[in-house]
Amino acid sequence: FRKGETELVIVVTPYLVKPTNAADIALPTDGFRAPNELQRLLGNMESDGENGVKRPGPTAAPEAQGSAPQVGALTAPEANEKPSRKSKRDRKRSASATAAPGFSLK
Repeated sequence: FRKGETELVIVVTPYLVKPTNAADIALPTDGFRAPNELQRLLGNMESDGENGVKRPGPTAAPEAQGSAPQVGALTAPEANEKPSRKSKRDRKRSASATAAPGFSLK
């Protein structure tokens, strides 16, 4: 309170005495299903569900066809290819263009 800061930080460290399997824990949303159009419009229902239904398990993501590059998809540069050399003037410009504190009126 000396600096006028009134933030409160609470650090919580959870500790499970007996770890359980996540599939054994029942949640209130396990049997939730979205209502169909008839139930939503005529029955004024916001949800549809059944008691005791198991929640859906994890599923694998579908494989994307051709979206990711394959290993070795890039071509290697040719051995005869040499990098272009910069002229003395261009090297001097790039050396002087490096970041430095302050500013220059050049």
